Amino acid sequence: MPADDEPPVGGDTTVDGDTTGDPAGGAGTGSRRALQGLLVAFGLIAVGTGIAEIAIGGALVSQGEPVPVDVDSNYRFFAVFWLGAGLTLLWTVPRVERAAGPLRAVAALVFLGGLARLLSIAMAGVPSPMFLGLLALELAAP
Repeated sequence: MPADDEPPVGGDTTVDGDTTGDPAGGAGTGSRRALQGLLVAFGLIAVGTGIAEIAIGGALVSQGEPVPVDVDSNYRFFAVFWLGAGLTLLWTVPRVERAAGPLRAVAALVFLGGLARLLSIAMAGVPSPMFLGLLALELAAP
């Protein structure tokens, strides 16, 4: 019996019962692996930054300024949702063909987060270049 990551001999490659292309790496396999790679990368980034944001709080982005207690509390609270988004992305990796709903939900939330950043720019001013880069990703990637 082939290992989990090896295709069966003489048949379609399947992962959890889903067809992903022929065993020689034909249609679907390369794009599936590329998508899985992106999901792992974005998932690990979200999990890592989510954990850091929970552990460090608003001081992580305060540029040395004191962070009001309520702002720090709210920041850590919402960091849990970012962590959850990363865990959701990682959860979808082995079942990417069947996980369109969760992937679309995370993508929609990231896009809406980008729109919220635009509102912040309109109401509070332009953030640092790092946050402008994140804004570009949030609006373009989903």
